[in-house]
Amino acid sequence: MILSRLGAGLAVTFVLTVPLVAGPVVYTYTGNDFTTLIGSPPLTTSDFISGSFTLASPLAANLVDANEMAAALSFTITDQVNTLSLGGPGPLALLNIWTDSAGNITQWEFDADVCAATTSVPCLSIGTINDPAVEVADFSALYSVGATSQIWDAVGANPGTWAEASTPEPSTAVMVFLGWTILLLTMKRRYRSSSVRRTALCRKVA
Repeated sequence: MILSRLGAGLAVTFVLTVPLVAGPVVYTYTGNDFTTLIGSPPLTTSDFISGSFTLASPLAANLVDANEMAAALSFTITDQVNTLSLGGPGPLALLNIWTDSAGNITQWEFDADVCAATTSVPCLSIGTINDPAVEVADFSALYSVGATSQIWDAVGANPGTWAEASTPEPSTAVMVFLGWTILLLTMKRRYRSSSVRRTALCRKVA
């Protein structure tokens, strides 16, 4: 019993003192409701832009218009009706990021387009831009390639917010804990087996 408690205590103590290895970081955007609808979009003023992208490590501090698209492990953006993502129907995606001294996102261009090479097939564009030098808006639009006006458009003038979440990965501490557990069980079985043999021997002698 003492051996079991000692082994379990050592295993738990070791795991608690070794931090988990940081895994990929997911950045999630949640926009505000659309305020303007032009044409006849399949959207309402209760819809909004949301999406996320994943990087292998956190964004660096003090980024200025940094293109993070090549580093993105995943990328998804939606207007709550239509969704564009990596691995989807060939979106042309933009992911340009500005950060503060703590690595928090302060400005961005996060959008994707699916367009055809002809003027007869519409192009879908979903995105959010918070770059005061260019535009500040969330949008979803359908238009024809080469056309000067949209077929329909949904716009939100107020930028949303970003949330950051790290995904912990199994560390060596977990593997060591499993090793301790197996070792403890093995030692416990051997101890019981030895006790049984000693008891049987004592009975035979008596």
